[in-house]
Parts: sequence; structure tokens; C-alpha cells
Amino acid sequence: MNNTVTILLAEDNPADKMLFEVGLRSSRLKAALHWVKDGVQVMDFLHKAGTYANAPRPDIAILDLNMPRKGGRQIVEEIKKDDKLKDILTVVLTTSDADTDRKGCYEGGVDKFMIKPLEFTGIQHIIREIENLWFKD
Repeated sequence: MNNTVTILLAEDNPADKMLFEVGLRSSRLKAALHWVKDGVQVMDFLHKAGTYANAPRPDIAILDLNMPRKGGRQIVEEIKKDDKLKDILTVVLTTSDADTDRKGCYEGGVDKFMIKPLEFTGIQHIIREIENLWFKD
């Protein structure tokens, strides 16, 4: 696998998006980051619908669990049931530490479930986990 990765970040909080961008710059990933603000936009991006007609196919989709209009768990299930999308690595980020959320995401096919950090060092940890997913053999 090469070291260039296309990431779709689905996050309704611009501050969290900015932290993620800063974290990516200090990582070993060479990434093209694309940002959407809700679950419907995620699916439009993935299906190249509407304003996303020229969107690239992401290698990794990083999804907030509780997004407006369509949640992360539902999106993971849709991605993993679609033969054209199912090999996209999916990561759910959430403030929830509930076992039901974690279990539901893994049952739906998520590749990684992670708790959103409160500080920048936590973002760096998340990006290292994503690197491990991307660079695994």
C-alpha cells in the first residue's frame, strides 16, 4: 500500500476538524483530507452525488458517531453492505464510552471505534491508530 491516503472526515464540529488537520500534519501519513458536516453528506460524497460528483473515493472514512441527519453507525452499516464501498476503512470517533455504542459499531462492521480525546495528545494517538490501520500488512 502506498503512503498517500484519501481521508473523508465526517465531523460537525469545526474545532474538532481543525485539531484533526493539525494532527495529520505531524503524522507520517501523506493525506488528502476531505470534510463533510453530516451523515447525508457522507453518503453523497461516497456515491458522488450532487455537489460531490467529482469527489475522490476515500481510503478511510472517519465518522462522528452522533452526526446530524444520519449517524455514524448507520453509515458504517451502509458502507459495509455496499460491494463498491465495503473495503473503505471505517473509524468511528465519539465522546460515548457506552458498551452498546461500541458493540453496535463493531457488529455493523466498523474497523476501529475510538473515544474522542479532550486534548491534542489524544488526537495524535488517534492518528497513530489510523496510521496502524493504513500501514498494516
